[in-house]
Amino acid sequence: TYSKSKKIFFITIFFLIIAVYLVILDFTFAKSNSSISRIILWATAYDMIVRDLPHTLFGYGVTEAITLFRNEKFFFGSMEDVPDPHNTLLLFSIQFGVIFTFLIFLIVILNYIKIFFIRKKDYYIRNKLKIFLCISITVGLSVQNMMENILAYPEHFVMAFYFIFLGCLFNVDSLKTENG
Repeated sequence: TYSKSKKIFFITIFFLIIAVYLVILDFTFAKSNSSISRIILWATAYDMIVRDLPHTLFGYGVTEAITLFRNEKFFFGSMEDVPDPHNTLLLFSIQFGVIFTFLIFLIVILNYIKIFFIRKKDYYIRNKLKIFLCISITVGLSVQNMMENILAYPEHFVMAFYFIFLGCLFNVDSLKTENG
């Protein structure tokens, strides 16, 4: 928006600040008990991850991790009927271990780094809006899944949606031959 119209950009920033003040702060204060319960869920997941070396490295498995998490969260004081830690990285770490989680995180980060270094190329400039769309969707879903974990469940459409746009970013070099 800034490159198109500075006036619209500053008006958008102004309304965004008002929205943060009026909506998000009120929502946060109204849901303070939810924030504490999420911290308890994260503490439970963290404890499960660092409990011993084999489970730290390789996890507990897909179904066993959820079953164990449901039992463990009561020891930390969580009485909610929540089956997982509401954080994709923590859920992947208790299910598959930190090796898998680190490798997935590394692949995604290296993908963004590759995009950063090709931003001056001609094919990147011609397809800038498509690439920005892919970056916006994947980064937005990644950030959202630090407080939720709909990305971690393949039965939801979000995982496929995320991987489609991440794959488009991964194959952005194919635009070089496609567009000349």
